[in-house]
Amino acid sequence: MPHRAVLGNVSAFEYLFDYFPQPGDVLWSQADWAWVAGFADIFLVGTFHGCRIVSTSMKGFDPVEGFRILSDHKVTVSLLTPTMLKLMREASARVETDKVQLRVVLSGGEAVGAELAGWADEHFNMTINEGFGQSECNGMIGSNPKLMSVRHGSLGKPTPGAVCAIVDEDGNEVADGERGNIAIQRPHPAMFLYYLDDPEATSAKFSGDWMLTGDIGSRDTEGYFWFHGRSDDVITSSGYRIGPTEIEDVLLSSPAVKIVAVVGVPDEQRTELIKAVVVLAEGEQPSDELTASLKALVRNKLARHEVPHIIEYADSLPMTATGKILRRELRG
Repeated sequence: MPHRAVLGNVSAFEYLFDYFPQPGDVLWSQADWAWVAGFADIFLVGTFHGCRIVSTSMKGFDPVEGFRILSDHKVTVSLLTPTMLKLMREASARVETDKVQLRVVLSGGEAVGAELAGWADEHFNMTINEGFGQSECNGMIGSNPKLMSVRHGSLGKPTPGAVCAIVDEDGNEVADGERGNIAIQRPHPAMFLYYLDDPEATSAKFSGDWMLTGDIGSRDTEGYFWFHGRSDDVITSSGYRIGPTEIEDVLLSSPAVKIVAVVGVPDEQRTELIKAVVVLAEGEQPSDELTASLKALVRNKLARHEVPHIIEYADSLPMTATGKILRRELRG
């Protein structure tokens, strides 16, 4: 990673944090500093501008403790993954939130979704800014409500200086509305140079001057980018290629659902079946009636081929230290 990546990251997050820094800004995130988002988005940007950063140690993510930290330390800027936000949404009815002073939350790693974005807007009078990037090139796409109309569920538009597109397997740009690989054009100051001692992996990461993220997305006619899942998260069922994000977003609209992950599981006839693993909200119990109602909810809002074949209930979902759902563990 070149030294210029410092400036590439700082300029991107000045934009993504709604013209950061503002007077009195305090930053906090439970995201591990060993993860590019925790390090670059919070630590690097905060120290560059000499802002106060709250550092905490938490085994797993406790949403009640998260609300306490936000309130006690008067945090104004935070990075919270969609999974963390979903847990906070479920906990918000059980804790005092009137002392929270957040002015901006940036989220990424997975799609936030319209349902979760709507909750934050209603509960905190605040828009969740979505940011998209990866270790190889961070902060390439995002939203800033001061500069654009927010489309709930959209990643936003390329950050200043970034040239992004949706490309096919050969690196050719696809038409607006079509799905493909989200890509960013080199050179870019935050872009990596190469994988150490792995020229083959470095070569595979690029198609011409496009750096391929491995994430499936689309771009609409107004230039907004939309995330549909990791390329390895896409479910192939009965000839359809199905992203999990839309299904998860619909299921989360049910008050019975606290958090959910949708994955594909092998099937001889259909290639894969759609499986939804659901953690229920407090006070809810699994039942055949609930399963039927959740399937009906998806059927009423999405296409028939996107209705989960299997709905399982769990007490929790496996997650990484950075708050991302470990989908591969749910496919077994």
